[in-house]
Amino acid sequence: MREVGNRNMEAREIEGLFPQNTRRLFFAGVSGMGMGPLAIIMKQAGYEVFGYDKEFAEGSRKWLEESGVILSEEPVLPAEAGVVIHSSALRREHPLLQAAEEKALPVFRRGEILAALSRTRKLIAVVGSHGKTTTTGLLVHYLEKVGFSFSYLMGALFQGRAKPPARFVPESEWLVAEVDESDGTIEDFYPEITLVLNMDWDHCDQYPAPEDLGETFRRLWDRTRSLVILPGDCSHCRDLAGSVPAEKIKFFGRQGDSGAWAKEDEKGDWELRGQWEDRPFKFPVPGGGRFNARNSLAVLAVAEELGLPLTVDAWTDFPGIRRRQELLLQSPEIWVVSDYAHHPGELAALWPWLRSLQRQAGLAELTVVFQSHRYTRTRQFGKEFARLLAGADKVYLLETYAASEPFSPGGGAGDLARELETLGTQAVVLGSVDAALEKLPEKPSAESLWAFVGAGDIEKLAEGMAARWGCSRRSPREVMPSPGMSAESLWRENEPLAPKTTLRVGGPARFYAEPAGKEDLARLLKWAYRQGCPVFPLGRGSNLVIPPEGFAGLVFRLNHENWRKIEFEEETGLIRVGAGARLRKVCGEACRKGWGGFEFLEGIPATLGGALRMNAGAMGGWVFDVVEKVAFLTLAGEEKALPRADLTYGYRHCRELAGAVALEAWLRPPAQEVSDKIRTKLQELMQKRTQSQPKEPSAGCIFKNPEGTSAGKLIDQSGLKGRSVGAAVVSPVHANFIVNRGGATSEEVIALVREVRQVVFQQQGVWLEPEVHLPGTTWEEVLKS
Repeated sequence: MREVGNRNMEAREIEGLFPQNTRRLFFAGVSGMGMGPLAIIMKQAGYEVFGYDKEFAEGSRKWLEESGVILSEEPVLPAEAGVVIHSSALRREHPLLQAAEEKALPVFRRGEILAALSRTRKLIAVVGSHGKTTTTGLLVHYLEKVGFSFSYLMGALFQGRAKPPARFVPESEWLVAEVDESDGTIEDFYPEITLVLNMDWDHCDQYPAPEDLGETFRRLWDRTRSLVILPGDCSHCRDLAGSVPAEKIKFFGRQGDSGAWAKEDEKGDWELRGQWEDRPFKFPVPGGGRFNARNSLAVLAVAEELGLPLTVDAWTDFPGIRRRQELLLQSPEIWVVSDYAHHPGELAALWPWLRSLQRQAGLAELTVVFQSHRYTRTRQFGKEFARLLAGADKVYLLETYAASEPFSPGGGAGDLARELETLGTQAVVLGSVDAALEKLPEKPSAESLWAFVGAGDIEKLAEGMAARWGCSRRSPREVMPSPGMSAESLWRENEPLAPKTTLRVGGPARFYAEPAGKEDLARLLKWAYRQGCPVFPLGRGSNLVIPPEGFAGLVFRLNHENWRKIEFEEETGLIRVGAGARLRKVCGEACRKGWGGFEFLEGIPATLGGALRMNAGAMGGWVFDVVEKVAFLTLAGEEKALPRADLTYGYRHCRELAGAVALEAWLRPPAQEVSDKIRTKLQELMQKRTQSQPKEPSAGCIFKNPEGTSAGKLIDQSGLKGRSVGAAVVSPVHANFIVNRGGATSEEVIALVREVRQVVFQQQGVWLEPEVHLPGTTWEEVLKS
């Protein structure tokens, strides 16, 4: 082990930055992934911590609340705050920072506080233009595996709540953290060990030329007390290292640089090889890909210098990092990946991995949805971005994510699309995330790997599309064995679906099942997955129009009495509800029990399982408002149970259930009220629905409401109430309902949808978009025929 320096006890303690006896810190922009972990570690270090953000991601909120950070979405400076710490994304004119200035409170950027904290410890600083977060996560995981004592801060969340994004260990003198160069606070750091991953030019607003960034890194190396670890394949790093004492430099990555190197086999898989204490070793690269091989070698170089043991299974259970090669959906027909890459160097590293993943999955196309980050970066590297994106089979572009920058000409999505056009690639500009959710297809037209890439809010789009496509599968093979369920379960072929839906139209399911319990459901899902059979879970059958040809796959329904149980657990105060229970039944049982807060469920025509999958809502309430815990089965047959805090849900989706089936849930009543009072509320809601909605069979509202108006109003103003095609009729009661007057067919419903859209467009100038689902196809495909 190389001798490292003693802890610098003469360095200014962090309290020296603050007024005497100030222990109350206010974090403005606390939900940001740079800010949240710092708030957590300061709380663990004994400070009282408050935090504001205009919006909290569920994952970050959970960790902050569990750490005891007091959160608010109101931009009000707490009276007790003694110090304000803010994200670099907040400008000085922000009302909170203005309020702090008026009160003469000390105001610091996030990097300044982290630098001060790091001076009280031996800092292992992970630096570079990209790759810092994944490498820091790999390092944290390795050090924990070998029993090394240290504190750490991450720049993102681990996947699946495997471990917190920050941890403070008072008795340890070591701190692991990634150090950001983007805002200039890197000049305040004095690491014990600096691990450099790359030096690609970036942040051209801060560093006008590549040499400026290089000099910033070189000054950091000068301030590093013991060791600078550099990538051996970085010629610029080697050139700058010439001015640093040789005994302070160590290289990694190439055979001969250190005791470990990486090698690609004939299949394109990467593995780590080397000598450790004169013993050869060989093991797979965590996550795969050349860039992860390089990141892993960087970690091993640190471990080697610290004199730590080699453990070949260090990363076998590495959970991965959110938004870094994160696989959101995996099925025979479509895979969805989310990645944070937002620099040309990152895209260049990501591309071979995406193509390898595409080959591994046997998918025909690579489709990339890209969101550039900051106008200055997009303008500076537009040609490089275009050259790399042109390597995809299809390209979609979200509007540039501005972060804290004002608009800058030449840095928008349209500019990037024009660069792509010069290379012969036609990119589709989607606009905002909300607009993209409307424009992207209900069902992909080809078997494809979809990569959602960027550092802005594109994650919301990735999760939304993964939820939308979660039931997509290949067509089944001609001959398939039965799934082998128990005698209690129902199994049929060519089963009519029309009687099982609220509109009562459509063709049959190729296969239909009603599994009696969890074991049979697991067998069914494993069977469908092995056969590449499309799967569609059916609840009450509302919000659906079954196509005339039916569904060429497996439709299953949790209709056995085992799935419809409703149990009141007096000792826990929870209601345990099976996934097949109707929400209206749950509402009624809760009313009789005097458990209030469930009244909004009465207006949702669904079973609990379907409602959980899409986070259904009505009358201002959402299903996850009352959920405590959900048990579910993955499509691979693995059973899991997660509390609400561990689930990622939002408008019309729950990410964990996109590729899984809910089994049951535990619901917590928001209030306890007198049954008569609850019953009165229910009667009012039922009366309102009865007066405003038709009694005939329908699928619910057919069209989405355009912005600023309602579809029903536009249809009514176009004189279409009562318009019919066969027995399919636009309801005279509510114009956004198409009802079945008796004997209607799917063809008639679809023809009426087409006619209503055409007339409304001619008279109102608005194209209405259907809201109900067409299992096995899309409205885009149906309406163009």
